[in-house]
Amino acid sequence: MVETEIKIVDFKDTSAIRTSFTTENHGKMSAFKNEGSTLIADLKANVQKYIVVDVGKNKKDDRTYYNIREFLGLATDKSKEEIADNINKIANSIPKSPRSGPEYEQAMSRKSVKGSAYEKDPVGLAVEVFNAIYQQTDYKGSASQMVLAIDLVKQAQKAFS
Repeated sequence: MVETEIKIVDFKDTSAIRTSFTTENHGKMSAFKNEGSTLIADLKANVQKYIVVDVGKNKKDDRTYYNIREFLGLATDKSKEEIADNINKIANSIPKSPRSGPEYEQAMSRKSVKGSAYEKDPVGLAVEVFNAIYQQTDYKGSASQMVLAIDLVKQAQKAFS
């Protein structure tokens, strides 16, 4: 089984024991009632959310089927906490610059970032933030990390506008 981050966008009860789930990032997957008493209810309760599940892969008649075996929890809550901790560690390890002297004066006299490439292309900035987060963390739930990167760019834009 493989631990996988998914986002369920729709589901359909296909039989008394099987429910088919359409995911945003991994196509169709199924879950069976015999896998756990609350598995299907947990999955249905988390539609449109990023979640982490154990997925089993089965081959039958030259087709591959993906079955959700276990619901492990919400992905964004876990990854945002891990990412925030890592960002704080990185930020605290960066040496602080002095608030006086020629370097400080030069930095303070720089031109405004209004009209900069990042203001014109916030998506590019979000991608750069995502890449930095992705390289600095052990958890590779890329969807939730991208959501965090976008949130950080929006916060920065709001703070500096």
